[in-house]
Amino acid sequence: MEKCKHPEGMSFNINGIPVDPCLYATQRVLTNCTVEISRCKNCGHIEINWYKTANTEEIPEEEWGNYLIPYHD
Repeated sequence: MEKCKHPEGMSFNINGIPVDPCLYATQRVLTNCTVEISRCKNCGHIEINWYKTANTEEIPEEEWGNYLIPYHD
């Protein structure tokens, strides 16, 4: 399957950051895992990978709201 694209010749940015044209839906929520965020040195594309740890847990869908909130110090 090919990745979604903006209409030909159009692009969207917020504060200089390109906006992805995809419409995402949460499929799984995990806790206690390692997240790796990488950025291309040439084009700036960001890639996100995650890896399970010994205590990674999958959160049931009815509890996602407890975990999918912004973290504040």
